[in-house]
Amino acid sequence: MYEAASEASGVLLWLRLAGFILCGIGGLALIIAVASFFTMRDVRREGDLESVSSLRRNGIIFGFVGFLLVGFFFVVMMI
Repeated sequence: MYEAASEASGVLLWLRLAGFILCGIGGLALIIAVASFFTMRDVRREGDLESVSSLRRNGIIFGFVGFLLVGFFFVVMMI
């Protein structure tokens, strides 16, 4: 009985550690998304409108991935 409980707590420990790591990666992705939108604003001022769509797309992708990873962290912490 004790070994099963110890094994379960070990799995939860690794799951929470993975949650912290993924949350850090998600936070970094959110920072990149915000930086992408600031860069997009500066590029618009310079008049180079060709790269705005790729910056917008990259910002949305990084924001979505960051949101999912940070959300996964909160789900893991509820276990």
